[in-house]
Amino acid sequence: MGTSIGWSSPAGPLLAKTEQEDGFNLTDDENSWVGCLMPAGALLGGQVGGLLMTKLGRNGAMMTGAAMFAISYLLLVVAPNVWVIYAGRFCTGVCTGICSTCVPCVCGRDSHG
Repeated sequence: MGTSIGWSSPAGPLLAKTEQEDGFNLTDDENSWVGCLMPAGALLGGQVGGLLMTKLGRNGAMMTGAAMFAISYLLLVVAPNVWVIYAGRFCTGVCTGICSTCVPCVCGRDSHG
């Protein structure tokens, strides 16, 4: 989860490089969107986490969030354009919100015995 929060800071300059330098030639505005889509997704993810815990239980929701994290990072790794990066960042935000909801419940349950 911490990786998704801090990812845009070191990745921003790399994404701004030209395509000849293996970048995406992002403008400052596009780089700003890359940074802000993760927290926007987390707003939705908290709600989704609660719904998943109701439907799948705490562990099921946490495992679903972990699987979704893997898919989100796969989107970022194979991104052919900025729109896929945007989708990957939003999805990592949703996953961050899910885990932020589920993990404290699981830790609280497990710490009692």
